[in-house]
Amino acid sequence: MKKSSGSGASIIAYLPAGRAMPELLTICMLQKLRCRLAGPEDFERTVEDLLLQRSGDGEESEPETGKEAGKEPMLILCNLSGAAMNRFLSELRKRGQYVPLKASLTETNRTWKLSKLYRALCMEHQSMTGENI
Repeated sequence: MKKSSGSGASIIAYLPAGRAMPELLTICMLQKLRCRLAGPEDFERTVEDLLLQRSGDGEESEPETGKEAGKEPMLILCNLSGAAMNRFLSELRKRGQYVPLKASLTETNRTWKLSKLYRALCMEHQSMTGENI
């Protein structure tokens, strides 16, 4: 049996505790993108589990020692064409929604936990801008 690829265009939005982005949901609705919200409780789940809305490996997911959930929002753009990605990002900017941590879904990062992707994006952001997140 072939695994579902979650091929529909969608956004996974990691929102830290206490953060809301109603504009994000509006943009997704207007552009007919599915939006999967993830919070700190999802930080140790894989991107693919979130994309496919699977519960994970069946075990309670406790953060690994020394790790804590990210404090900044993060967007994962899944299965968007180049044009759709540009429309989405342009609308996000137009509505004043600043999200420095963004990634496209890849065959490599789809199996990563959100925490690993978050750390990788933080390191990339720091190397490109000199700003720590």
